[in-house]
Amino acid sequence: MAISNNELAVRAAAIRYFFTDVDGTLTDGTSLYTADGEYAKCFSLRDGGGFYMLRRVGIEAGILTGEITPIVRTRAEKLQLVHCHMGIVDKLSFMREFVERHDCSWQEIAYMGDDMNDYALLKAVGLSFCPYDAHPIVCNIVDFISRYPGGKGAFRECAELIVQCRFENLLDLYF
Repeated sequence: MAISNNELAVRAAAIRYFFTDVDGTLTDGTSLYTADGEYAKCFSLRDGGGFYMLRRVGIEAGILTGEITPIVRTRAEKLQLVHCHMGIVDKLSFMREFVERHDCSWQEIAYMGDDMNDYALLKAVGLSFCPYDAHPIVCNIVDFISRYPGGKGAFRECAELIVQCRFENLLDLYF
């Protein structure tokens, strides 16, 4: 369901909040376990830069995941995220409440997901994204498919796309 560059620019300019899933978007979907049962995930520093850019232009970014793990909370704290919502099974219902509580519209929300549990929310938000290795059904409904896989810069690319609608030159954010 790719949209035109003009439509993308119009929708991106309206975004105030950008949420993402974790496994398959901020990570490659792999979980590592040691023989002792310790658990680890690998996050991209490039994607972390995307959160930084969004914050610089006044967009609140956050995590919305069904999983509950200290690893995600630690990553959210490191990124200084305003929103880190874990254990959210029904993401669409959660976001309905969020829209009400924050007096915003669906058109002001962007979301990146990669699998079927993200489907309903991806259909509802103002701007939807997925990594290129997302589930094929998800790829068919989002507004923009990243050139990168989950955990390898997909979130960064989508964040940059939104930011570029506010700044012609991304270097203006840094210098």
